[in-house]
Amino acid sequence: MPSTVAAANGPTEQCSGTYVGAWPGVEYDSLVSTIAAVHVWIDQSVDTAAAVPAGEYQIEAATYDGSPGRDVDGIQEFEQLFLEFLDAQGAVIATTADTPDLLDFVDEAEWRGSVGTVVLDRPAVTVRATHSFAGQVVGSPEYVHSVMPSCFAATLIPPTTTTTTTTTTTTTDHDDD
Repeated sequence: MPSTVAAANGPTEQCSGTYVGAWPGVEYDSLVSTIAAVHVWIDQSVDTAAAVPAGEYQIEAATYDGSPGRDVDGIQEFEQLFLEFLDAQGAVIATTADTPDLLDFVDEAEWRGSVGTVVLDRPAVTVRATHSFAGQVVGSPEYVHSVMPSCFAATLIPPTTTTTTTTTTTTTDHDDD
């Protein structure tokens, strides 16, 4: 069962599936919700290369946030992201649900679980993690809303096949004369 838990010394969750990707070298504030003076979130996203063929997939993701003093910083809302699958031309071909908000009042928090299913009608070559509240007006500037994508996994859902069985009955009429 997915959960939002306290972490220890950086992201520890690992994703496993048919196709797995990660965001190596992504720092703590990679998807920080920088709030301008008018409280508008600035778009934040980060891409990773992927090679996911066309098909239907169950998607798993892991997220993380951590910093010294985070345990006493208060409630840190909106630490959420979603994933987009992009084709070779950079067009978005599928989008996941949002991850849940991370646990508050701990130095480090992480989450790993399902973000739903996607159908790719063509191969995806990039997976983009985007802050769920980018570009929206939310809260006040005292909140810290950063979140880091750790990994994703796409597990192929086998296509359903149907079998049609045809039964033929032959009746022979026997004449008794």
